[in-house]
Amino acid sequence: MQKKEAFRLKRTVEEMRQRCYNDAATLHNTEKEKNMGFPEKIKDIRRQSLLSQTDFAKELGVSYSTVNRWETGKTLPTYKAMKSIEAFCSRRNIEIEPCIELWKGEK
Repeated sequence: MQKKEAFRLKRTVEEMRQRCYNDAATLHNTEKEKNMGFPEKIKDIRRQSLLSQTDFAKELGVSYSTVNRWETGKTLPTYKAMKSIEAFCSRRNIEIEPCIELWKGEK
């Protein structure tokens, strides 16, 4: 009987530890998202789509170097490019509003 009780207790402790880890990871990711700037948000959109910078650029009708400059914070997309990004996100069910707000704030 003691072995069963010890096993059950150990399993409960492990489950609680895993829940705490998952909660901490979720909180960290939420904080990270809140602090994302425009370059990080663009990179996040591209990575959610599992695309390289080159493939993302082709999807948007811009050059690879343009996407690279957005992701490094050297330049911001034009209005026309933002419309392409918005359409891209809409097709893939990716939230775009935070990105648009960041873009407006940095313009």
